[in-house]
Amino acid sequence: MIGELLQREALPVPYGIYHGSNVYRAIRGDLPDIVVSEPLQLPPTFLVERGEASISSSFHLTEGDYAIHGGGTSWEGDGYLALERCGALVWLVHLPQSEEFVSAEFTADDVVAKSFTYPRGFRVEIPITDPHKLRIEAMA
Repeated sequence: MIGELLQREALPVPYGIYHGSNVYRAIRGDLPDIVVSEPLQLPPTFLVERGEASISSSFHLTEGDYAIHGGGTSWEGDGYLALERCGALVWLVHLPQSEEFVSAEFTADDVVAKSFTYPRGFRVEIPITDPHKLRIEAMA
């Protein structure tokens, strides 16, 4: 469901971490102090009930079997990051007030991304295998 949505250059409106297997973890709070919920299975009516936002991609980086792309949403101030492996969605992170993500790099275990710096930017470290354990810090 979510992978197909990304192909149409859109994502779900609710902030959260979406797994390729249609599992969702809600994100609440303001960056950098957020709370990630326990996983929930997405019902088939999720997108109809919650809506979708269009996206604009800022970058795409491929390393081995993995590709990461990110950018901003039509909801000004929000950003997203999507990780794919061999063309299939692994996870999508939609963050509130992060601003558009403009770059990312792979480390041994994480994706490290930076967002645009107006009014403030963020550095986000997302474990590839456990994205719900993301770490966020504000940049000066």
